[in-house]
Amino acid sequence: MESVIYRYRVGSLMYLVKARPNMCYEINHLSEAMVRATKMHWKLIKHVSRDLRGTTQYGLWYIWIEGVKLQGFTDEEWVGSTSNRKSISGGIFSIGLAIVSWYNRK
Repeated sequence: MESVIYRYRVGSLMYLVKARPNMCYEINHLSEAMVRATKMHWKLIKHVSRDLRGTTQYGLWYIWIEGVKLQGFTDEEWVGSTSNRKSISGGIFSIGLAIVSWYNRK
């Protein structure tokens, strides 16, 4: 039963990564321990929860301004690596001139 509660809590925290990118490392570390959570992981969940409770006013806030657009660009190269035959993809998303998200995956 304890592992079910752990998975539930980590799953709930994963929704916050989009609004709170500063918590991404901690939540990723917690999600890696889904199968074998230790007392240290439970303490980290409590620490993240306390930090969230104390910083509810923080986050990414977007204000609509005339002429500012959300733009996204993606690219994919199929079988780009000749050594392991895996594809490489990447993308970038911006609001106006500010980059808000990017990724690069193999």
